[in-house]
Amino acid sequence: MKKINKEVIILYCIITLFGFISLPDLQAQIRTTVLPDAGFEKRIEKAVNDIRLIDTHEHLRMESQVMANSNFDFTHLFQQYIKNDLISAGMSTSALDMVNGRVFPITDRWEIVKPFWYSMRTTAYGRVALIAANDLYGIPDINDDTYLELSKRINDSMKPGWYKHVLKDKAKIDVSIIDWGFKPNRGHVQFDKDFYVHVERYDDFIYVFSPSEIEKLGQEYGIETKTLDNYVLALEKAFQAGLEYEMVGVKSGLAYKRIIQYDDVSKEKAEEVFTKIFTRDRSLPKLSFESVKPLQDYMMHRVLELADKHDLPVQIHTGLQAGNGNLITNSKPTHLNNLFHQYPGVKFCVFHGSYPYGGELSVLAKNFPNVFIDMTWTQIISPYYSERYLHEWLETVPANKIMAFGGDYGTVEGVYAHSVMARRVVSKVLTEKVASGYITEAEAIDIANRILRENAMEIFKLDGH
Repeated sequence: MKKINKEVIILYCIITLFGFISLPDLQAQIRTTVLPDAGFEKRIEKAVNDIRLIDTHEHLRMESQVMANSNFDFTHLFQQYIKNDLISAGMSTSALDMVNGRVFPITDRWEIVKPFWYSMRTTAYGRVALIAANDLYGIPDINDDTYLELSKRINDSMKPGWYKHVLKDKAKIDVSIIDWGFKPNRGHVQFDKDFYVHVERYDDFIYVFSPSEIEKLGQEYGIETKTLDNYVLALEKAFQAGLEYEMVGVKSGLAYKRIIQYDDVSKEKAEEVFTKIFTRDRSLPKLSFESVKPLQDYMMHRVLELADKHDLPVQIHTGLQAGNGNLITNSKPTHLNNLFHQYPGVKFCVFHGSYPYGGELSVLAKNFPNVFIDMTWTQIISPYYSERYLHEWLETVPANKIMAFGGDYGTVEGVYAHSVMARRVVSKVLTEKVASGYITEAEAIDIANRILRENAMEIFKLDGH
């Protein structure tokens, strides 16, 4: 009897221990509906992979600009965000410049980058390069044995039609919203409307410190900006130019430069700062941010008034800033709380899943009908964060308020790899929710279409795509 009791106790302890270990996964969702029929995982995955994406944010150059460069190699996949992680791993900026400069032989440049690549290749940025190398160039890894062949295949692929192959055929993107547009006297490239629509930035009208900056903006639009009224008039003309250039929204990226808290400043206070800027001795250093903030805040409110008037959504950078050594607290989404209150008619698309402030974003998007979650860039910052918060957002925020993909890349290869990661995140989260009985399979497929396509179509009025 004692022996049996001992065995029973041991077995009970094992079962209990296993239960505690498994508890977070087993109890991650409460059951609210019927459990799915067999094979639902594959059906959800196929449904997600078949969706023609709306890509809410890109920095792509036009194909003709890219193809003007006749020499490509493995470093083509090491651009943009990967460079940030190479530096984070300890690579110096001068060494990085040597690698990208292509002055030295490719073998030497590989040896320079190799130790840092091996250190950061497991980050999500590193996975982007590996997915692109494998799926687009047939190279399963980037290492001593493959970098030369990868370089050759990249160079051979850079022909007209490559963008269509990668964006339309492989990534299945119907349209990408690019983050640049019309600027008079600065030159601009006409983009292919079968591939792109665009948003405009008016941050240069907001982030000013000196009379020369203000005067230059006025000159571009034929207005002498010696008064605040004329300066606002120049902004209005710039906005009108954007409308004529068929912008579908406004973008602000000022979180890279300043705190994204914009007080509601009176015109009198703004004029006081404006006058101070113009009457100050121009030989003196620029005024401090604290001194000019009231004017900057005032101009942000004028931009939002124009967006409201013309019924255009506003994309705002929140959370992590690209690069190294940035001030993350500048970009907390709760800094924008007063704007959400004051402009209920403006659709605010809050960017990057506000990483790492996903919980704050949950509260904002749940509380404000005009606040939308945009996961552009998020999956390649952290797939796990994306999964964790997509689970939370689907429980806290109506499904018509989430956009789950924006590539946010300067190369089509990066866009493609990010689209792969985004689809995998969406499939995994929805599959887990169906498996737990939280939502049905039909609901999951409807949600997938909403967050990968239909919501962006509605918010940006993309019926033609």
